Amino acid sequence: MRLGCPGFTLPEYKPNPVEGGASKSLFFPDEAINKHPRFSTLTRNIRHRRGEKVVINVPIFKDKNTPSPFVEAFADEEAARAAQPDHIYMDAMGFGMGNCCLQVTFQACSISEARYLYDQLATICPIVMALSAASPFYRGYVSDIDCRWGVISASVDDRTREERGLE
Repeated sequence: MRLGCPGFTLPEYKPNPVEGGASKSLFFPDEAINKHPRFSTLTRNIRHRRGEKVVINVPIFKDKNTPSPFVEAFADEEAARAAQPDHIYMDAMGFGMGNCCLQVTFQACSISEARYLYDQLATICPIVMALSAASPFYRGYVSDIDCRWGVISASVDDRTREERGLE
C-alpha cells in the first residue's frame, strides 16, 4: 500500500506538517481526510488532547535487502524522537482509519446463542486473521505484523504522556 508515500493522492497533495492543519503529518495530507467535518475534527482533537501527534511504530519486515538497523532520518524533531529503529514510523490518524478491513456484526436471539457463536468464532478468528494478513504494508514498506489492530489503536490514542506512563 502506498498510503503515506509521496503522490498517493489524486490529485497529488503534499503534507503540510507546520501550518494549522488537522493532522500536521509529515506523510498524510489533510486533503486525504474524509471531507465530513467529524473526521478532521476528530484528528485535530486527538492531537490536541494528546499534546503531540500520534505515534505509530510498526516493526519492519527484515529480508536480505533491509538495512540493519533500519533507521529513517527525519528533520522534524518530534518525528526523530518518536521513530524507533527497525520500525516504520507513522504520525497521523489516517494511517489507522485508512486501513482496508472487513467488519462483521452478529446479532444473536438469546444469550445462549450469543455464547455459542462466540465460542465458535473464538477458535477460527485468529486463523482467518493470520491468513488474511490484514494490512502488511505501511508507507510503502513491508511490515512484520499480520494484524492491523495495533496501528488502528495507536492512530486514535489520545492519552497524554502522563496517562501513558511516560511522565
